Amino acid sequence: MKLYFLGGLPRSGSTLLASLLYQNPDIYTEGISGLCDLMWSAQKSLDSQATEANRRRDHANGMISALPAMYYSNTNRPVVIDKCRRWTTGPNFEMLRRYITPTPKIICCVRDLGEIATSFRNLCELNGQDFDKSPLIMGLNDDIEATRCAQSMDDPQTYHFVEYDDLCDAPQATLDGIYDFLELKRFAHQFTDIVNSNQEDDSVYGLIGMHDVRPTLGVAI
Repeated sequence: MKLYFLGGLPRSGSTLLASLLYQNPDIYTEGISGLCDLMWSAQKSLDSQATEANRRRDHANGMISALPAMYYSNTNRPVVIDKCRRWTTGPNFEMLRRYITPTPKIICCVRDLGEIATSFRNLCELNGQDFDKSPLIMGLNDDIEATRCAQSMDDPQTYHFVEYDDLCDAPQATLDGIYDFLELKRFAHQFTDIVNSNQEDDSVYGLIGMHDVRPTLGVAI
């Protein structure tokens, strides 16, 4: 299994991008992943005196490194793109390099912050919520910080930034750039009747419609 990563800002097209990439029969994508949290919890549990006292450090490292394959054992597609906005924070990035790969490749979706806030406000209004009092604000601030960490690295071998408007207006060219970054063969995608094949249950988040995707790209609608 080849494992790549998808992060960046919310309301910036990551669900849309994942839905498009899933059209490729070699690529598996789904909603927000719990892999990063799972690995972090395992690392904290195994960084213990018991691990050291029983000389199980190498075994503990191997257990954590095995978690991605276990997490995605439900797919036989050879390429997996794990979606989590926090991979790019310092501690999580070092964990990624320590246990998964020393040379990760991370796609980061970005968008104007004012447009993101407007999109969130509209979504909250549709769900009868007040965005200014929503816990989403704290989450958004954390996602902004994680994305800024990636931008500050200025490392095009590790990070590939995808502008929301580019994805919507020139989707095939944008996807070609992603395939080139991942060093994968390009794929001809369809940009009408787009569906989210692995739709998340948005009732869990309390925001129905949060992961709906635009059905058409690249043409006037």
